[in-house]
Amino acid sequence: MSPRSLGAHLGVVPSTLSAAIRRLEKLGYLKSETVATDRRRKRLVLTTLGAEAMASTSVLDGDRVRALLQRLSPAERKAAVKGLALLARAARELEKAG
Repeated sequence: MSPRSLGAHLGVVPSTLSAAIRRLEKLGYLKSETVATDRRRKRLVLTTLGAEAMASTSVLDGDRVRALLQRLSPAERKAAVKGLALLARAARELEKAG
């Protein structure tokens, strides 16, 4: 993902994003690579450490979702699963479009 795309997605100004990127790179969560076809552009890549950090804190972690669903009534569980399915479909469509 490009820094510009990330900034637009997060709704932050470039200076704020630059500081956050530098910090995440320093912590080993991200790395910035030059785009081979356009050396003026940068691409942000999540490192293994960054992916592990995201997986451990994601509200959509499989174990967490199962635990959350167990706390719901059968009717609520059905509605929640339907909602998750809709979100998954939207995410796939977004991935195909982008």
